[in-house]
Amino acid sequence: MPGVDSIEVVNRQIAEAAWSHGDWETVDRLVSEDYVTHGCFGEEGREEFKQRIAEFRTAFPDQQRTRDSLVVRDDKVVTCLTLTGSHLGVFRGIAPTGRRIKLTGIVIDRIVGGRRVESWVQYDMLGLLTQLGARLEPG
Repeated sequence: MPGVDSIEVVNRQIAEAAWSHGDWETVDRLVSEDYVTHGCFGEEGREEFKQRIAEFRTAFPDQQRTRDSLVVRDDKVVTCLTLTGSHLGVFRGIAPTGRRIKLTGIVIDRIVGGRRVESWVQYDMLGLLTQLGARLEPG
């Protein structure tokens, strides 16, 4: 098993490449082909992971991600994070509002052999949709 430092470095490189730069070649190198993420968008693979990030980068092009806390244990990295930005592109069918948003989340990533193989992701999507003025109806 890689050391704590190398697991955190891989995790940081993926976040930087994907969220800050849309560098899909680096993502492909550091995220396993059979990667799976479990979370608020259901179960997704590596390609859906990239699509989801591209969706956020388009909708919130000035987005900033802040690591609020980080814990590394065994082969897992737990990150509590905050994403802020301006809603300047379509998101989940919601036309740009120009509103500033703040999205919090917790992500648990499993790193094996220097590659991300699995993630558990929970974001406050209800809070985000409310900030965007989405009409939420029961059912």
